[in-house]
Amino acid sequence: MRRFILPALVLSVAIIASVLAANANDAANPDDPSTTDAGPSLSTPLLSVRRTPEWLRQPTTTNLLDTAVRRPVDAVGDTGAVCLSVHVNGESVTEVASDLPFNPGESQRLLTLAALDTVGTGAFTTEVVRTADSVIDDDGVLQGDLWLIGGADPVLSTNAYISRFDDRRAFTSLEELALNTATALGEAGITAVAGRIIGVDSKYEGSPQVFDFEEPTWTRAEVDSKVVGVTSGLLVNNGFSSYPTDNVDPAANVRTTDAVTHAASEFAVLLNFFGVPATGGVAGGDAPPAVDREPVASIDSPPLSEIARRALVDGTTAEMLWREIAVRGGGSASNLDVVLGINAALIELGLLQSEEAGNFGKFDGSGLSLRNRTRCDVLAGVLDLDPEGLAVQALRDVGESAVAECAPSSFESLHVTASARPEVTSMAGKAVASNGDVLTFSVVANWVAGESGLADRGVCDGLLPGILDAIAEHPAGPELDDLTPLAPAPPADADE
Repeated sequence: MRRFILPALVLSVAIIASVLAANANDAANPDDPSTTDAGPSLSTPLLSVRRTPEWLRQPTTTNLLDTAVRRPVDAVGDTGAVCLSVHVNGESVTEVASDLPFNPGESQRLLTLAALDTVGTGAFTTEVVRTADSVIDDDGVLQGDLWLIGGADPVLSTNAYISRFDDRRAFTSLEELALNTATALGEAGITAVAGRIIGVDSKYEGSPQVFDFEEPTWTRAEVDSKVVGVTSGLLVNNGFSSYPTDNVDPAANVRTTDAVTHAASEFAVLLNFFGVPATGGVAGGDAPPAVDREPVASIDSPPLSEIARRALVDGTTAEMLWREIAVRGGGSASNLDVVLGINAALIELGLLQSEEAGNFGKFDGSGLSLRNRTRCDVLAGVLDLDPEGLAVQALRDVGESAVAECAPSSFESLHVTASARPEVTSMAGKAVASNGDVLTFSVVANWVAGESGLADRGVCDGLLPGILDAIAEHPAGPELDDLTPLAPAPPADADE
């Protein structure tokens, strides 16, 4: 109600000022006829709300937006519980149960990205080293080991694995690292490695490689879907030891039982391909002390902003970034440290009060855990933060998103993330309206098991398309041409 008081007050002041100005003019010249042709006279006074038409229309457009976004929420009925938060230029317009905890599904990943912004956005580095005192024999064979030291790069991949995807997702090439290693070894006169390739995952030491893939934390369907691999300080190909040649059926992926030796093995194969065989086998272990290391090669990941975009469509990447919050914040990669770290970040960002942190759980990075809880106003608030922040930059254009087929075509600028599972349908996004208004929004539905209704569980079945249609209609209300200043009136006849 308060947003209507100021426009009404200003309107009253403008009207009173116009009347007083006219009375003062008549009092000063009560009997002087006009003898000068002043040209057309203004039909709209200088102090008129018509001279700020967008401001005049704003209360109406706000009310219409509020009404429109509530319709698809109301249509859900008794089949589920829904929260909704819609902001215009950072100010709340609509809140439906947005202060209550909901399972946010994959939209949970936005919180991870916002938290990462508070602890550093540098790239990940994977290194290859040998010991400074390792011996090269007369045949050019290195009589020692090579260490592959992981930097917890979540997108380190072989070309064969990454070529299965058609969404241009960010990746770090293991082939490039192997080629650089072979080249550097060759320049040092090394033609083969008699020792082992030892994988090192010490950055995430103590954290589980295989996440909490069990009920009741995840549903059996999510466990079996294989959309998430494993997590490790040294990870290649999302931790899948084998996979189909396309990405049509992720359930055909096979999770490795040892991410470190899997990564070392993939690297050894590529090193041999580039002409430097390693004959001592592969293993996991500790890196030599820093003072004893002789750098061989290294590779940096793409910028974290590009990896963040991948995280919204790749569950393993999202899980790895989730752990990175705690490590970059000075803790371990344990589940507890991550939960504490992300809560601290959300408090620092002003999205959560310290006394509320215990009521909202972020128990994984992918958003598949049934224990996750957050609020719609927090999700929308994340997108009101720095437009250059990871969460905002990671959003995909609506034409590349899960709702591409059912989104209205009238959007000039809309970026969203959306997903649907049997238990959760969610969406969050940011749009720029034709009048320049910036709209941020989030909607989450937690469905009642076994129930269905007007708002079905799919991304294009009722709820999410209805919200997008309402957002696309903004700004609704009177046409600006009906509110702008009137055309000047023709001059009066000087003889009259």
